[in-house]
Amino acid sequence: MKQVLAFGEALLDLVYRGNHFIGSCPGGSVVNTCISLGRCGMPVQLMTETGEDEYGHHIRGFLSDNHISIDHSVVYPGRKTASSHALLDDKGNATYTFQKDYPEKRFSTQLPELDENTILLFGSFSSLEASLQQVLHGLLGRAVTGNSLIFYDPNIRQHKLDPHTESYAWLKRNLAMAHIIRGSDEDFMQVFGTDSITQVWQGIQPSVCKLLIITRGSKGVEAFNGIRDFQLPVYGAPESTLIVSTIGAGDAFNAGIIAAICKNPEVIGDNKSIRPEFVEKVLSVGLQFSAEVCSSIENFVGLNFCPD
Repeated sequence: MKQVLAFGEALLDLVYRGNHFIGSCPGGSVVNTCISLGRCGMPVQLMTETGEDEYGHHIRGFLSDNHISIDHSVVYPGRKTASSHALLDDKGNATYTFQKDYPEKRFSTQLPELDENTILLFGSFSSLEASLQQVLHGLLGRAVTGNSLIFYDPNIRQHKLDPHTESYAWLKRNLAMAHIIRGSDEDFMQVFGTDSITQVWQGIQPSVCKLLIITRGSKGVEAFNGIRDFQLPVYGAPESTLIVSTIGAGDAFNAGIIAAICKNPEVIGDNKSIRPEFVEKVLSVGLQFSAEVCSSIENFVGLNFCPD
């Protein structure tokens, strides 16, 4: 079985609907994916950051309870753990405000080893922060040297990047180095001004990407491997699915894709490609994970979740 090494931000999500506080749970895009994977029995190591406070203690305990190794994570004494206020609308979609208290110097720990049995998962804004570029550059270098599979989720949301900034250059580097890229239609509209999968494919070139995946909310998912286009509707009947919250839906989709690869190594072909005969099955598992999360206030699949 392949193992997952994930790099991304941990925070505590405080969820509201209108003026009513609904609840809180550990969050962060990559963290959400890790928890879903851990609950499904996948071996996961997480590189993240927390403060030495109540939120950080809660998050670290929660990660350990869900079988996620945090040996390569860091705790910052005297700092507060990042948090977000997530406001849900009547369709379960969220808008966010964030509070962060990171030190100037981050991640001075030893980098873990990566090899051909490792899947490196990274994404979101942590992959575009100047203070994290040194450690991310090191991880990507080790992934390339170790012949690891690289999975990237840009997770830009509604934030538009200026093409003349360093952040945009780092985004393009990430897109160029990932074998699997999964983003929402909103993400790619912000980056390339289009959600046409063939145009986005051209936009990420040159790249080692073997499978580009665009999730389209209630319209399902589309994938492209440079030759063939794959399209699947959402899992189940949309009108019969109770949407409690969409927070973590895309992260759960990522977990489903990675879990399908971990459990079935034969889906990976030459040069880290997904064999064409397995693409729809892999996407289907991702959609099942996503549907599970949308029916819950949590950002990840349930403890007893078992996809088809």
